[in-house]
Amino acid sequence: MMDFIPFNTGLFGTPAPLLAVLAVTGWVLHSAWALVLGTAVAWMCTGRKASARWTLAALMMLWTLLPGAVSPAYWLGLAFQSPSLASELLCFSYLVRQWRGHADCQPKSDQPVEGADDWRNAWVVSGTLAVLLGWVMLLDTLAFWPVSLYAWGFSPAALALTGALVTWLWLAWGGRPDGRQASIWMAAVLGLYAVTRWPSGNVWDAVLDPFLWLALQVMAIRHLVRQHPVICHGNQS
Repeated sequence: MMDFIPFNTGLFGTPAPLLAVLAVTGWVLHSAWALVLGTAVAWMCTGRKASARWTLAALMMLWTLLPGAVSPAYWLGLAFQSPSLASELLCFSYLVRQWRGHADCQPKSDQPVEGADDWRNAWVVSGTLAVLLGWVMLLDTLAFWPVSLYAWGFSPAALALTGALVTWLWLAWGGRPDGRQASIWMAAVLGLYAVTRWPSGNVWDAVLDPFLWLALQVMAIRHLVRQHPVICHGNQS
């Protein structure tokens, strides 16, 4: 009779997880925060002159790349470690689109983007799953679940589960532009994680971080308020 105990131990066990290479952790941490903070400055300066906008974003990046406690990355790293790979890829994509002269990711008019409020939209589904994952992880830190789900993120089984979700997303929405974009983006996140184990060797840290989780919820609330103003203002006679 086949013994599945060694197989299960290797798949679900987390005694010695693979971690990111320590030799590059320091400068990669500063680079990651430089990308995120520079993108935040570029986004906040939307509407200003292009030269001023990119100059401020570049100065923020250069400041963050400085070594030691003078850099904001030092303090952000102490408090929040590193942004997720998902956030880094989103920020990089935003900067590339802006640099190439594409329209802002946010619609310029009050009209919603076509299909953005459709639950069948792959980006909406991906964002909803990320928000749910954030709440699951929050309850996990409060010891709400009988087992540690965060610790399970170090196991190969967690990577296999997220890979299966990407495959499901591709099979369900691969024929639509939003489905292809979301699937390729998520596959890129998991591929980079599998190669680098960044940022912590835990797959949950690669696909989500507190800032991305909060941003997704703010976007969802803003969308609900735009679609249903009565939620915010109440019935007015």
